[in-house]
Amino acid sequence: MVIVVRNLNEAKAEAYRFAAVITAGPKATEAAFGHPLQRTRTFADTTSGPMAPSIPAVTSLVDFGAAHADSLLIHCHRGESRSPAIAIGIAVKLGHTLDEACDLIRTWVPAGRAIKPNPLIVQHLERILGRPGLSATVARHWPSIAGHLGAATTRAW
Repeated sequence: MVIVVRNLNEAKAEAYRFAAVITAGPKATEAAFGHPLQRTRTFADTTSGPMAPSIPAVTSLVDFGAAHADSLLIHCHRGESRSPAIAIGIAVKLGHTLDEACDLIRTWVPAGRAIKPNPLIVQHLERILGRPGLSATVARHWPSIAGHLGAATTRAW
């Protein structure tokens, strides 16, 4: 299993090395790599409003990622918020515990990059995966998002 989380520019450069690509947020036109197996869902890095991540979009990306986890690149614009949140969902769907999933994400994101999983995606994952406590576990690993869980805001990370 090879899973990585990247930003948009890194994904453009590295996509060809992976069997599948997830684009979590950027428009398809921004992430048109010509990759033969790419799932794109467009949404903003917000926690409310018309462009906020939806449950169907998150479900689609997590299911696709779990089905292609042998060689998968996951990206958003900065590789800090939407893509790490989707990666957490994929790791849990693959059978990892909540703590294991959070630890794995740190190995999938380039060293030194900030990780701030999108709070709305995290809340959606709790419902989608039927894992009460997922939000609390993620907030324990990344305390900077704790105040945003359950709060409607349009602040982009």
